[in-house]
This record gives sequence, structure tokens and C-alpha cells, in this order.
Amino acid sequence: MNIRYDISFCHPRIFPSRTFPRPKNRFAMNRSDLLKGVSVFDGKARLSVSKDLLEAALFPLDGHLELDWVPQLPGVLAGHGIVSGLLPAPREDGKKWVLAKGKEPVSGEDARIIYEIPLRKDRPGEESPEPLMIDLRDRGVIVNVKKGEVIARKTRPGPGIPGINVFGEEIAPKPGAWIPFPSGPGTEISKDDELLLAIHPGALVKRGGVISVLEEFEIPGPVDISVGNISFVGKRLIVKGFIGTGSEVETAGDLVVKGDVEDEVRIKAGGDMDVTGIIRSENTRVIVSGNLSCSAVEYANIEVHGDLQVRDYILNAVCTVSGSVHVAGGRGLIAGGSVSAGGSIIANVIGTQANVPTEVSAGNDKRAMEQIIYLTKKREGLAKKIEDIRGGLMKLKEIEAQGPLDTRAIIIKERLEEAAVAIAGEIYQHNEAIETLSSRMLDRERAVVRAMDMIHPNVSVSVCEAFIRLQDSLGGTEFSYQRGAIGVKPLSSP
Repeated sequence: MNIRYDISFCHPRIFPSRTFPRPKNRFAMNRSDLLKGVSVFDGKARLSVSKDLLEAALFPLDGHLELDWVPQLPGVLAGHGIVSGLLPAPREDGKKWVLAKGKEPVSGEDARIIYEIPLRKDRPGEESPEPLMIDLRDRGVIVNVKKGEVIARKTRPGPGIPGINVFGEEIAPKPGAWIPFPSGPGTEISKDDELLLAIHPGALVKRGGVISVLEEFEIPGPVDISVGNISFVGKRLIVKGFIGTGSEVETAGDLVVKGDVEDEVRIKAGGDMDVTGIIRSENTRVIVSGNLSCSAVEYANIEVHGDLQVRDYILNAVCTVSGSVHVAGGRGLIAGGSVSAGGSIIANVIGTQANVPTEVSAGNDKRAMEQIIYLTKKREGLAKKIEDIRGGLMKLKEIEAQGPLDTRAIIIKERLEEAAVAIAGEIYQHNEAIETLSSRMLDRERAVVRAMDMIHPNVSVSVCEAFIRLQDSLGGTEFSYQRGAIGVKPLSSP
């Protein structure tokens, strides 16, 4: 008897009260089974995929791969949704035969910090856990940076490369990590977080894993030949020891030396300078843009653009000072050599009992005079350029009166006018500087040379253009400028 089945009763229009689930994707249904392993080839083998879905393998029950299975493998794999990473031939791996290998994702590269300033080691030939260190055993002990200079750059983290599983599905990679700058005092991070910048000039250091730019830097010992020459662009450099023979030190700001300045030293301080000990040796040269204070000066050549304060004595030195000179502490002695000041010179004793030639000159700012001469010559040269520019503009004006200027002539005219404005600005600045220096030169007539206790014979005293050489010893005396001559006035007894 033939039995026919009428499936119309399953139609939802006929039986709306009954609902039937839609059939699931057979590949999705297979996937969970494949993780456990599904039977293939009439139960003679088991097909499975790894938990990460990156490998599909066949497990023959007897451990052997039958040859007649090989042509059927592509169809078997496709039937279970395995479509990617198919191997050209099964590869035996222990008790399994690998049929397909997916591609693992490649994680993105982490952000990296690239230092624009050369990094230093703690000791030569020895790696330091800190990538940037101050090495006092190497020449160039300070790593200087300028304001706004780029200290380090940061590379962006990589997105990585996607992988693909044996089912042909993309596997998202792990992106690289974004790392912070080790930013410390004196540094700032750009708005895009890609640059580490110096807020101000100074010494670049990395301590405790943090990068800083120090406006004040301290060298914990002497500066000698083993340290090498020093250059510092910050506000204040402190040397906790002497500055040894042959060393050179240059600072943009103040310099503090906790010791002596020895033979053949070259120092240039952009600010004030304070020396605990003695500045010595005729081969030593010191230039200070601000004020200088020290215990004593012996034989050295000193140039000070501010005031000179000596706590004990000046011996056979050459001192050129734009401001005033005070040698009133300790012995308060100026003996031998020459001391020239734009302001006054005050000391307890000037000269020696042995009548050693000594020169003191007040109201004599050599540097100011040299600057006035230099600026005047420069101003004259600029004035000549202005005249040449005016001549060129007059010719263009004559041409313009006959008709409109062409493009080339218009450009030339604009450039000449811009140059004239710029040069006029320079001339104005020079005039201001000359006026300031000239007023300072007028004040020099109020300068004095004052020996508080004693001034010995063979001392030459000059105030402005007036000059006198002493033949006899005098007690406390003040020398001043009196209408082209030296005025001599004994100091009142205390």
C-alpha cells in the first residue's frame, strides 16, 4: 500500500497557531560539532578544528590516511564550511593530518619614543638602565637644549595585520599600545602627544625614569682635564670644587665656583659669577657679563661688565670693569697690575711698601667707549644704505609718473620700501644704545678712587682724563675729577 503524505497541514496560513523555527546555517551548526570532531568517511575518520579556528585536521581511527580519501577532502572541507588556508596536501602531525591552516593576526607595534638628543651612558662601555645620563667622566658633561627644542618624538602605535581562520573569517589584530612620555620639570608635551619639548633652555637629564630640563645644574666635584670643557645654557651653573688648569667653562647665566680658578682657565659667564676662592694665573682669562665676586685675584686677566667685588686682595692682575670695584674686606689690597673701572674704585690699601707699580683708573669705561665707536660706525653704514634705497625709489617714482609700473618694478619697489623700514628700525635701536652709553659716560665724572687706609708711592691714579702719579705715601685719601685735574682730599679720621 502506497502512503502519501500531505504536508499542507504545516503551512502557517492553515495552522497559524503553530510556529516553526527557521533552519540555522548548517556551517554554524557544524562549527560546534567540528570543535568536538565530526565523523567522516563512513566513520573511519574524524574531522575537527582547533579552538582558535586556525587549524582543520583529520584524525583517522586507525592512524592511516587512505589514498582514496585524498581526492574527496576538498569537498568534505567545503561541506563543513572550511574554505581558507587549505594545504596543497595533507600534512602528517602525530596522530592527525593537518588539512588547513589559518593565518594568525599580527599585533600592532607599540608606540616608541625616539630621542632627538643623543643619549648618554653611565660609564663608557657599560650599559645604563637610564637611557640618558650625565657622565662626568666624559667630555661635554652637560647635554644642553634650547627653549622649544624637540627632545623626543613618539611613533604612533601600529594597527596590526588581520588574520583569517579556516572558515574564511577575518580575525581582528590587537592594536599596539600607546605609551606616555616620561615628562618631568622643564618639559612639555605637544597637543597631539607626539613631541616632548623643552620649556626653557637648560641641561637635559633623566633621573628616576623622568626626563627634565634643569635651569640650574650642579657639578658635584671639580672641573678638570678628566671632565673636559663645560658649556651650559641654563640660568645657573654650580661647580662644587675648583676649576682646574686648562679648563674652559662657558655659561649663558650665572656661575658659582666653590673653589679656586687655576692656571690657563678660560671662563665666560653670561650672568653673575661668584668664586669662593682665588682667581689666579696670568694665563687665566675671565669674562663676566654681570657682576663678579671672589676672594682674591692673582695675576689673572679679568673683564667684568658689571661690578667687581673682591673680599681680600687684587695682586698683579689686569682688571677691566664697566661698573665699580670694591676691595674693602680682609686686607682690602690692590697691589701691582692695573684696575680700570667705569665707576669708582674703593680699597683699603692701594700699592705696596716696596713701591710696586700699580695703576688704578676710575671713570674710564673702555668697553662703553668701544661700543659707542662700533655702533656709530655701524649707524653710518646703515645711513648710507638708506640713501641708496631712497635713490632707487626716486627713480621708480619718475618711471611711475610716465605710466603704471610693470609687475617686476612693483616687486622691486615693495622690497625697497620694506628694506628702508627695517634699516630705519636698526638705526633707531643704535641711536638708543648710543644715547644710553653716552649718558653713562657723562656720569663717569662723579667716579672716585678711594684708599680707605693707605696709598703708596709709584701708584698711578686717573679719574676720567686726569692723571697723577704718587711720589709719597698718603693715608686715607679720595681722588676725584676736578675740571680736567685730579682733586685730592684726605678722608676724615673715624
